[in-house]
Amino acid sequence: MRVLFLWHMHQPSYVVYEKDGYVSYLPWVLLHALREYYEMPRILAEFDNVKATFNLVPSLIEQLELYARGEVKCIFTEMVLKPAGELTDAEKEFILYHFFNVNPKTRVKPYRRYELLYLKRGVPLNLGEKIRRFKDQEYRDIQFFYLFSSISPLLIEETSFLKELLLKERDYSEEDKEELLKWMKEKIFYVIGLYRDLVKKGKIEISTSPFYHPIMPVLYNSRNVIESNPYTLL
Repeated sequence: MRVLFLWHMHQPSYVVYEKDGYVSYLPWVLLHALREYYEMPRILAEFDNVKATFNLVPSLIEQLELYARGEVKCIFTEMVLKPAGELTDAEKEFILYHFFNVNPKTRVKPYRRYELLYLKRGVPLNLGEKIRRFKDQEYRDIQFFYLFSSISPLLIEETSFLKELLLKERDYSEEDKEELLKWMKEKIFYVIGLYRDLVKKGKIEISTSPFYHPIMPVLYNSRNVIESNPYTLL
């Protein structure tokens, strides 16, 4: 029996072209770029007899390249880079809600400072009252760890720049945030190239699909929609 492992690397397009250029309103492409999208081919490359096929959706590749080239304005990274001392009350609420809206087990608990700030925030209710409990440095550390926690532990372990940042544990500077985001954007090109290199070595195959993140079973047969929701009108 032959078995094909097909990993569907999906992201719909969160990018909108506005009068001043591309704008991304959700951060998921950036937050997965140096974690899951990197880890899967990286780990697979260690096993000589294991092969797989990756379905890379064109809308994902386009967004990765836009981030890597610095050609997209991201609402979330702009909030990361804004100096903590200049945050408005509304922006502080945004940070306290969205910058902890990640998997607590894999992205918060591994970093003690991030976890303590997460616990201090508590449930995401009445944030307008909670913003006064946090000092500027605490907001700055939340901004930093929101980005840092999206990086694969494999990359952290093999990158001296990241290990040095991790050793600080807390009290990060505005420059730390800027340098981290700059490094992340540059590394995205490496992730794209990793898939290309593995194809050349015969380790993986690449499949693709129509541009805007289609749902494959629905493309195959639109009536498959009814299986998940019998009340869907086709």
